[in-house]
Formats: sequence, structure tokens, C-alpha cells
Amino acid sequence: MNDGKSEEESGILLGSPSNPHDCVLKVRNRYILDLNGQVEVNEIPPELVSQPKLSFVVKSQEQGKKDLVLSYEASNLNWQGDYNLILNNNHDKFDLNAWITLNNQCGLSFKNAKLKLIAGSVQTSNPIPLGRVMYAASTSSADAASQEQAFAGYHLYTWPEPVDIKNNETKMLTLLERKDVPLIKKYIFDREYYTQSDPDQKLPVQIKLEFKNDEQNKHPLPAGLVKIYQEDADNELQLIGEDRIKHIPIGENIAIKLGDAFDVIGKRARVNVEQVSVHRRKDIYKVTFENHSNKDIAVTDIEHVPDLCIFTADAPFDKVNSNTYQRDVKVPANGSAEVNYTIEYQV
Repeated sequence: MNDGKSEEESGILLGSPSNPHDCVLKVRNRYILDLNGQVEVNEIPPELVSQPKLSFVVKSQEQGKKDLVLSYEASNLNWQGDYNLILNNNHDKFDLNAWITLNNQCGLSFKNAKLKLIAGSVQTSNPIPLGRVMYAASTSSADAASQEQAFAGYHLYTWPEPVDIKNNETKMLTLLERKDVPLIKKYIFDREYYTQSDPDQKLPVQIKLEFKNDEQNKHPLPAGLVKIYQEDADNELQLIGEDRIKHIPIGENIAIKLGDAFDVIGKRARVNVEQVSVHRRKDIYKVTFENHSNKDIAVTDIEHVPDLCIFTADAPFDKVNSNTYQRDVKVPANGSAEVNYTIEYQV
């Protein structure tokens, strides 16, 4: 108000701007162009656009109606893969339900759109979240076949049916379903996972689920969120873990972290230090695993060592690389097991 006082008025919001300060309000017979009411006009100027739109001037050498194919890049139009992995009671097989989650925040709605999705780390001047691209053209695709194909170093998914997605809408579309996929459940004890922990503290052991995206799946799996479920005694699904996966080609192995085991504990302790010579030292370690469950298990013990060291143990380890060794340790039900090793290195 001119006298400096504020006054509440109701009006009509024209458009749905992403920034509240871009609001255009119609209040009775005038238009307010600023959230604070600083700019008012009696009519909307021709240059003012209250709804997102594209305007073009096309020169044609022939008269009459013509079909026009328009392509342009739109921001805030994204997608990701989402997966439900349902474990059986033995934790050796699972059912997989996968879908694509579309998120349209670009300001435009699409009806009967032919949908194509590109999965991969697409390089652009403005980074695309998670390296994924969505292309939606406003043409019918009733005759399009459902297919996935390698394309320009990425993977292109063409949707079989027309898709409607409104502005500010999130929509989920089924990608694939698989039954009785075999997997391996592993217990992992890795010092690097507990970088902030006291080396002598008892620590839980990770549980990982590993399986192969083999030819039977017929689909590279786009990056996304995996949620793991299992039925309880009442046949109701319970969420028991979730993890994110990167893009997984056909033939690659997948490792999903389920969580930390409740009943399996690991402890690594340096029990002795020997000064072998002026510039050589030997550290002696003991790793103990405690299994408080009623099943025998195997824990994969992963050890990271300095460069150019001499690594010896009471039982053979597999050498993963010059700085990493690993060994599967059998731990009986309601029992424990020990691993002893030494590292000799230059100081």
C-alpha cells in the first residue's frame, strides 16, 4: 500500500513457477508480477509468459499444413532404476522386480509420448544426475517394440507403450521381473570398512549378497536403489536392507551390502611387535571371529598390507593384489575361530 501498510488479498496464481518470486497473480482486474506486490499492471503484456512454452517462426516454401518434428534439451527431466529383491528363507535365491522411476520437473506435460531412456555416464557441459538421459517425444508409439540395445557406448531402452507424464509428476514403469535367481550370501570382515574404529574393538561383520547379471536376465541393469525384503513367519514382507548399484552390464557380478550381522563379531588385535633390524619391523596380528548363531558360517577375512612387505599366516591366504590378501574362515555355530598372521616391512 502507498501508506506503507500491508493488506491481504486473494487472487489466482497463473502458472506454477519453480521460484516463488516468479509468481504472476491475478487480483480482480489487475496483475501482480512480484511476490511482494512491487509491480502491478492492468493487463498482461504480450511478452509476459505465465506458462512454460516454446515459440518458433518457421519459413516454408510450400503452403498448407506440415508436420514438424521438434527436438530440444529439457532440464529437470530425470529417471532412475529401482529394484525390489525378495529373498527366500535359505538366502540362496531371490525374486527380482525392477522398474523405472520417472521424475518430471521441467515445466511441461507429455501425453502419448514415445519414451527412450539412455543409461550411462553421459558427458555434458552441465552434469546430468547419475549419468542418465530421458528423451520423450510427443508422438504416438503404439507400434514400438519393447527393446534394449547398445547405443553409442551406452544402453538405450525404448518403451513399448505411449507414456503420459504430467509436470511435477513422478511415475513408475515396470522394467523386468525375474524368479528364482541364484545368489551367494557372504560374511565380510574388512579393516578398511571400519577406518574410524579402535583396532582392538569388537566389530560386526558385513553381510553381502552376490549374484551375476547373466544372459538369462537379458537386460543391463541401470544404476539405482535396491531394497531387499524377506517374508517373516506371518508371510509378510519385511525390509532387511538397501543399497545402491552402479550400471551393471550383462555378465558382470553384483555385490549388494545387506547390513551388519547381528550374531557375528570380529576382532583384530596386534599382539606383538618385533624389531627385526634397524630398518625392519615385524607385526604379529590375531583375528578372532565369534559366531553366536545356530548355523556354521564362513567369514571372508580381508587384510590390507604395506608395500613391499612379507606376509605370512598360519593358513594360506589368496593374494588379491600387492596390498590385499583374503581368506575364507570357517566359524562353527555358537563357536569361534582364529586367524594369525605376521607382516614384516621396512620402517
